[in-house]
Amino acid sequence: MAGLCLDHIDEKEVAVIVAPTERGRKDGFSPRELALRTLYQVEAEGAFANLALNRALQHSGLKKLDRGFVTELVYGVVRSSNTLEWVLQQLMDRSLDKTPPWIRGILKLGAYQLLYMDKVPVSAACNEAVELARKYGHPGTVRFVNGVLRNLARRREEVTFPPLDRDPVAHISLAHSHPEWLVSRWVKRFGVDATIALCRFNNQPADNSVRTNTLKTSREELVGLLALEGVKAEPGRYTPESLDLSGFTAMDHLRAFREGMFLMQDEASQMVAHLLRPKPGEVVVDACAAPGTKTTHLAQLMGDRGKILAWDVHQHKLGLIEGNCRRLGIHCVTVSQGDASRLGTVLGEVADRLLIDAPCSGTGVLRRRPDARWRKSPEKLPELRELQLQILAGAVGCLKPGGVLVYSTCSIEDEENLDNVRRLLALRRDLVMEDISKLLPFIPEREEDRKSAAAGYLQFLPHVHGTDGFFMARIRRVVTGV
Repeated sequence: MAGLCLDHIDEKEVAVIVAPTERGRKDGFSPRELALRTLYQVEAEGAFANLALNRALQHSGLKKLDRGFVTELVYGVVRSSNTLEWVLQQLMDRSLDKTPPWIRGILKLGAYQLLYMDKVPVSAACNEAVELARKYGHPGTVRFVNGVLRNLARRREEVTFPPLDRDPVAHISLAHSHPEWLVSRWVKRFGVDATIALCRFNNQPADNSVRTNTLKTSREELVGLLALEGVKAEPGRYTPESLDLSGFTAMDHLRAFREGMFLMQDEASQMVAHLLRPKPGEVVVDACAAPGTKTTHLAQLMGDRGKILAWDVHQHKLGLIEGNCRRLGIHCVTVSQGDASRLGTVLGEVADRLLIDAPCSGTGVLRRRPDARWRKSPEKLPELRELQLQILAGAVGCLKPGGVLVYSTCSIEDEENLDNVRRLLALRRDLVMEDISKLLPFIPEREEDRKSAAAGYLQFLPHVHGTDGFFMARIRRVVTGV
């Protein structure tokens, strides 16, 4: 589109999902109608996109092609919400915000197909939107939807964004569907080109990265087991347990998953347990453990021998930790509810190793949560920063002298990461960062990463490393007074 440079979904993905049938589901909804109803829950009722979509698909009776189409429509519309609204508003003589939620959803659904899904015929996008408007609106809204979308189909080449050279923040925000406040931060830190690359990465489908459960099988054996189920598995780039899966409909339909042979986990997240490097027989505290992804990785590295005390402040999440341990066949984990900032007081100096995977802004995992970018605000960052430091300062008291702490977040914001580590070290003179270069299961290619690893920390960036954004630092409590 002239003047309108959008992040189209990958052509491989398009080939799979753009030719759905409009046959009914068990409950009578076509794929597009199911997408619309899911979007209504997200945008009008505040539901989380992944949960609403999973509920919609769970008993849908849709085949792989249609499930993929519904998924792309829901995630695509949610992800590119600001861009769609900008484009639609330029073609309307009334405020889009004042349009009834069902009709607004139909317009955005149609616009997404016209702007981002090149292989969807214009007639299909417009005609199906009109049929939905007929069901969820009245004759006036039917004409309105038909007019707006037909107009968009004719004038796509005429729609423009603010020029990149004059207003890079507004341009990137609209062309690549991210909040202006985030884009502004990233432009100042990374520059224009890198920010565009980051936003583009966030708009692509996330990999299906998994971690082999080495208590039950090897990575090589798991590849063979998955092949028997028609699943392609490619080794990851960074960790010895990682695989990237493709060719399946739903993870929990796989026998290898149900039997606990693997767990979904991004490679950057897998790196955290490798930096902590727990040993069999040690006492390990996981301070913010739910849902147990890293907890179970620690148990694997310990050979399920020793003691892991998995804590989480949310009572309702403890079952997630226990469920993952059961499925993976792990027995060394004890689950408790409690405030991580009080662990030093509650437990005393019991831990050989301490993991604090702190609650954070989640700016490193936006590709996995398409609605998350719109739920965040700059006002939350200072609150999170203080909460993280409070947890660090309170939980580190449970670490034995000589013990090791790893602090991690799925954020790429400095104030949540290295800044907080430095604040902690200023509070506790018995804590020092350790060189992690020899602990990494890969050799960093970038000089910047090699230097930071030698200083005791590593920041994975989505557009640089091709993973989720993750920060991790290794800190040792030194033995004093000897």
